[in-house]
Amino acid sequence: MLLPFAGLACPLDNQPLLLTNNSYCCISGHCFDISKYGYVNLLPVQLKKSKHPGDNKEMVLARHKFLSSGMYSPVAGTLCELINDEIKNKHEFSIIDAGCGEGYYTSIIKDYIKQRIPKKTVSLFGFDISKDAIQTASKLHKEILWAVATNNKIPVLNNSADILTSLFGFPVLSEFYRILKQSGLLVIASSGTNHLIELRQKIYTTVKKKEVSPISSPFFHLEKIVLLQKTLPITPENLDLLLKMTPHFYRMDKDTYTQLQEKPIEQITVDIHLTTYRVNK
Repeated sequence: MLLPFAGLACPLDNQPLLLTNNSYCCISGHCFDISKYGYVNLLPVQLKKSKHPGDNKEMVLARHKFLSSGMYSPVAGTLCELINDEIKNKHEFSIIDAGCGEGYYTSIIKDYIKQRIPKKTVSLFGFDISKDAIQTASKLHKEILWAVATNNKIPVLNNSADILTSLFGFPVLSEFYRILKQSGLLVIASSGTNHLIELRQKIYTTVKKKEVSPISSPFFHLEKIVLLQKTLPITPENLDLLLKMTPHFYRMDKDTYTQLQEKPIEQITVDIHLTTYRVNK
């Protein structure tokens, strides 16, 4: 059973936010209206570093179409297995997806819970710094609470989440530690050394191969690393979407893009690390 997430905090004074009519309000009188699409904007202007932070509409649309093709479904499936292992002995739990983008992985988690473990009580909350991404998520998936927010100051009360996922984002470990419960689980997805290597070799003169290492933090200790490495066929359409959903598209010159359209790559390497950490509390 899915329940509304009840651990929101005011981004201005950290007081609990309570739903009143169509707004989330704190005792200090700060109110944040629910948009017509169903999300709440908890990123006040003083917390922004630019006028339109995060992914733009074009990147969000490309990512939505690409992920809908199912190419990254093994990542989503493995993520659900990790979550299932964590909650099999729990009857109630809450999950936060930090930097959720357009909500692909959050919605996969929601569907998995409803279909596979419907008797458990779950609350889900997804947030991202990109307003365009959250608008897309909230239009497509009405059962999840969505918000525009930043990892640097997560609008969530202390000790509110059993599981926190950070998938291809920018982790802020001190904030993750603050909002996770005692013995809570953090799941981080990151790109491996050879992720999209065929594409990167076409775009860059020198391809950097940075080794992926587990995080070292007093807040967490490492539990498990799952490696997902596979070379997959890719259609020209999905290749174009893949390009446009990543920063690589904005770093390549027009000639290289034209060459990739005229002679597209036929296969792509997916190299992803899913790493789980336990809170030290």
